[in-house]
Amino acid sequence: MKLIEAAQLIDEGKKYLIKYADEELNYDSETGIFDCPCCTGEGLLIFSDGLQWACDCCGCNGDIYDLASAIEGISWPDAVEWIAHKYGFPTE
Repeated sequence: MKLIEAAQLIDEGKKYLIKYADEELNYDSETGIFDCPCCTGEGLLIFSDGLQWACDCCGCNGDIYDLASAIEGISWPDAVEWIAHKYGFPTE
């Protein structure tokens, strides 16, 4: 895969962060906070841009691929492909 194609693939997946968090994490609708997969505390917030997250409890943060890495126990490169397959966009 060419570098430009890889960058496009990574950008394509970032828009699925909120959907992925909704599917995979416990959510408290009263506080608007998710359970963090890194520390299991209730502190994971998704930023208003919908592309980044951070945990107020343990300080973990990142994008959809960092979250998938933490939840699924896979490497960041594997998370890129995993998210692509999960949401049905091409990796080649």
